[in-house]
Amino acid sequence: MDVDENQIKAMIRGVDANSDGCVTIDEFINLMLQLRKRKQFLSSNSELHEAFLLCDLNKDGFLDKYDIYALFKDVGDHITMEMAAEMVDCVKSDSSGCISMSDFMRLALSRLTRL
Repeated sequence: MDVDENQIKAMIRGVDANSDGCVTIDEFINLMLQLRKRKQFLSSNSELHEAFLLCDLNKDGFLDKYDIYALFKDVGDHITMEMAAEMVDCVKSDSSGCISMSDFMRLALSRLTRL
């Protein structure tokens, strides 16, 4: 599916709860929860896997601080590399410095089961 810049901006406005022009991780997760309620997205592990692969920009099978930094930059939310590293540290389950697929699934499913 091709999406133009205006459509992306409209999507961001639709989930940007505090109207600061950026989508925070909490706003993104709230969107996923709303869509899950409507059963339109993330209804299976394969869709979560696809979401992980979209975030894994260097395609190494892990999300590191560079992936997180680039992901936020791509959606217009400028964070520091230190902030990206802190996000990874909050989610990762080992000393690798990266978020594994299982870490990502655990986080996403823990948020989705709060419905």
